[in-house]
Amino acid sequence: MGLGKSFRRIESSDDQRNRWAGAGFEMIIDGSPVNVPLQAYGGGLGLPAAWRASMKISDAIGSVNWDLWRIVRNRRIRLPRPALLQQPAPPEMLMTTFSSWALDLVWHGNAVGLIASRDSDGVPDAILPIPANQVGVRRVGYEGRTGLPLGAIRYSIGGQEFGRDEMFHVKGPCQPSDVRGWGVLEAHLRGWSGNGAGSLDLALELQRQAAAAGGGDGVPTGILKSENPDLDETEAGDMRRQWYRNQRTRQIQVLNATTSFEALAWNPTELQLIEARKMSLLETALIFGLQPSDLGAETSNRTYRNDNAEDVKFTKWGLRGYLGRFVAELSRLWMDPNLWVLPDTDEFTRPDALTQAQIGQIQVTSRTRTPNELRATDGLNPLEGGDEFPTTAPAVPQNGTGGAEDDPQGDEQQGDNGPGNEDPEDAGPDDTGIGG
Repeated sequence: MGLGKSFRRIESSDDQRNRWAGAGFEMIIDGSPVNVPLQAYGGGLGLPAAWRASMKISDAIGSVNWDLWRIVRNRRIRLPRPALLQQPAPPEMLMTTFSSWALDLVWHGNAVGLIASRDSDGVPDAILPIPANQVGVRRVGYEGRTGLPLGAIRYSIGGQEFGRDEMFHVKGPCQPSDVRGWGVLEAHLRGWSGNGAGSLDLALELQRQAAAAGGGDGVPTGILKSENPDLDETEAGDMRRQWYRNQRTRQIQVLNATTSFEALAWNPTELQLIEARKMSLLETALIFGLQPSDLGAETSNRTYRNDNAEDVKFTKWGLRGYLGRFVAELSRLWMDPNLWVLPDTDEFTRPDALTQAQIGQIQVTSRTRTPNELRATDGLNPLEGGDEFPTTAPAVPQNGTGGAEDDPQGDEQQGDNGPGNEDPEDAGPDDTGIGG
């Protein structure tokens, strides 16, 4: 089936300004638009820790810029950013599309899209994201009558079938030869799928118990004691109901000489509810591959925290797997082994201003980057003469003689021709420390 029967282009009134500005696609099944339902991820996002973990991962992936690179003789050349990497699912912006894919990848173990349009070279330039729970995927067997070869991957969406070359599919962790990935729902929220209780099911139960305890359900505020030996059940019920009525209307309680009230002080710490929720918070951090401190958990003996080091650790170990899967699938769309789509994660790993200035100074003095190259990374205009490496100024002796006897430290100053101060014009390719 051709894609023209599956999609309808939504033209923008200002479509001449930009090919993709304000334009979009919607899926058509049997001539009618398909409304894809929203996902609640089984209620898992109702857990504050799970919400925080999901937002941290999905927002980070959504904020990544993607670039197309050509690999030539082990050298990378960045190419102009194509439309697919600027706005893959118009009219939605890049952030919205990739963050929603990331949420599906985290929770369902799969991020899926249907290729909606291709450029003149046959490379996709628009993809329609499809919720993972709305997509069926399996390998074609002997019983298949899909027109696809035996063993091929078949996708089913809204009663229509599509081949692998028509789909965008980022697959999460899985067993060898599996056609779909595993996600948090399947592994840790099993009550959602009817497979017993998982760690997040227990966290939801703890949250429910805490809410019930906070509202007073099941926890009495006190005990009415009566020393009347002839008190029957009817009189005790009347006494209790009268007590409740006075509490609701905030009236003063009046007790007779044979009745007393003993208040109950309920301490959630004594019931280990708080400790259980702390453990649940740590387990949630482990599930999503984050540091407990990222979710607000109190960790022991951490008196100093380097934010840049934490960002690098999060990028390297928290996002590495997700980004690597997107890299593989996005690069596949170009059908060229020399073309790779790579994420720009410099924003996550960029050091603080002081450290960055020190690194820049070292790069300039070591002649690995010019001042204008450094200014370009900061979005600053170039300076006149900034494309040249600055020359090293000769050291000036303190008393004008430059002799060893005049140096209080005993370290003889070097002149222009001393070690490390050769004239750059006379240096060979290996003398500069750059090589080549």
